[in-house]
Amino acid sequence: MQWIKKGTQQPVVTLLLFIALSLAGVFSYFEMDKQEDSKFLVNGIAIVTKKR
Repeated sequence: MQWIKKGTQQPVVTLLLFIALSLAGVFSYFEMDKQEDSKFLVNGIAIVTKKR
C-alpha cells in the first residue's frame, strides 16, 4: 500500500501517468480495425401514457 501513499504525496507523477494511459487508450481505439470495433444494436421500448 506504499504506492498509494506515494501516489497521493506526488500528484504530478500520478496525473502524468493518468494522462499517458488515457492518451494510449484513445490512440489505440482509433487505430483499431473496423472489424474489431463491432456495431451492436440495443433493442428498447418506451411506454408513454397520457394523464386524463
